[in-house]
Amino acid sequence: MIISIDPGKQGAVAREHKGAVEVHDTPVIKVKGKNLYDERGMRALLIKLWMIQPAGGPPPTVVIETSNAHPGQAIMATWAQAMGIALWIGIVVGLDWPYQLVYPQKWHKSIWSGFTKLEPKLASYRAAAQIYPQLADQLTGPKGGLKDGRCDALCILEWARREIAR
Repeated sequence: MIISIDPGKQGAVAREHKGAVEVHDTPVIKVKGKNLYDERGMRALLIKLWMIQPAGGPPPTVVIETSNAHPGQAIMATWAQAMGIALWIGIVVGLDWPYQLVYPQKWHKSIWSGFTKLEPKLASYRAAAQIYPQLADQLTGPKGGLKDGRCDALCILEWARREIAR
């Protein structure tokens, strides 16, 4: 079983188990009009995804996207990004599961082959829809906007499937 995580508030969690793939948005709660991470919901989602296998089965392979701060990036954006990564790592460690971090550049190079000239969100969408056509209808919202967190989580999942779970 592989679980991949795009750790943003608009991120997602994807899981592959015995060929079945699913993707879920990162659990958030609204407080005073702001989306905040729902830590209990995040933990519950991971447990739900893992529970499909028989009791006592091995822990999943978990891959979490990470990143570095970039010059000129707003401090609040950097903080929010780091907070999401740290929360997911803490939850995974609390479940006693092993995890691996992957930089976007690493999975982009492998998964975006043929889509590198596109805007990043569109490249992830095209790659995810091509690799997992059965989930293509879950990659856009009701008004047609891209759910890039889901797209990225699926692309990270495919990278992990190819590079880690060989």
